[in-house]
Formats: sequence, structure tokens, C-alpha cells
Amino acid sequence: MSKLSTVGLWTAAYGASEIDRLCNEVKEVEQKAKNILNEIIKPGMSDFEKELAIHDYIVENTTYDYDNYIRRTIPRESYSPYGVLIKGT
Repeated sequence: MSKLSTVGLWTAAYGASEIDRLCNEVKEVEQKAKNILNEIIKPGMSDFEKELAIHDYIVENTTYDYDNYIRRTIPRESYSPYGVLIKGT
């Protein structure tokens, strides 16, 4: 019996302004994540309690981007940590 393996390569090309924007988004997401963790994680919490606190924060502070879903215009950020933590979608 033989196995077939498929390997793909995907390359994205960005302009300088796009790279700057993405770098700024990463910094913003990292800072927001740190702020959230400082707010919701308390000393003495178990790993499970920490996971639950993160889960609950996301559930309570994000909404499904239903309007854009209906219009079939969901923006890129709705699929990213930026969308969840910064935009709330």
C-alpha cells in the first residue's frame, strides 16, 4: 500500500504600506491580549479556569458578523485575531 502526499506552497506578496499596516495590527492585538489577560486572569486560577475565562471573554465581547455574511462581504479581519480582539467580530 502506498501513500500519496501532496505538498503545497502559498506565497503572499504585500506592498510596504500593507506590511506596515499588518505590523501595526499585530502590535495592537498583542497589547489588547495582554490587557485582557491582566484583567481576567487572577492569581491562583487553575489552567482550566484560565481557559474558561478567555473563552468567556471572547463569547461575551464578540459578535458574529451576520450583516456582512448575508451581503457576502465579510472583511478579512473578521477571520483574524484583529477582528476578534479589536473589532469584536
